Amino acid sequence: MKKILMSFFTLALCLIVLSACSNEKNKDSWLQGKWYSKSWNIAYAFVKNNDTWKIEDSKGNIISNAASKSEDSSDKELTLVDKNGTQFVINKIDSSHMKFQQVSKEGLLGTTAAVEFVKK
Repeated sequence: MKKILMSFFTLALCLIVLSACSNEKNKDSWLQGKWYSKSWNIAYAFVKNNDTWKIEDSKGNIISNAASKSEDSSDKELTLVDKNGTQFVINKIDSSHMKFQQVSKEGLLGTTAAVEFVKK
């Protein structure tokens, strides 16, 4: 009987830990997919591969091949940092609207205005 109880307890604990890990990974899943900006008249595709993000525009240009999530990112403000130091600041308005801004590393020109994107 003790073995059955211990097995049940261990299984329950494993399920709780797996559920917590799953929720942590899915906090940025809302970003995955295609987004359209009326201001820029362009769509961006955000694809997560392991812990990095690929950002590509609708013309086939790769904006970032492997941007990583910054440590100071939150549920509402996600900052992705490319290998060359370019930051992509993404503010979640709701599940289908976001504000996007690209900020080049210090010493380079290339900061954009924050524009709204709508999920396609």
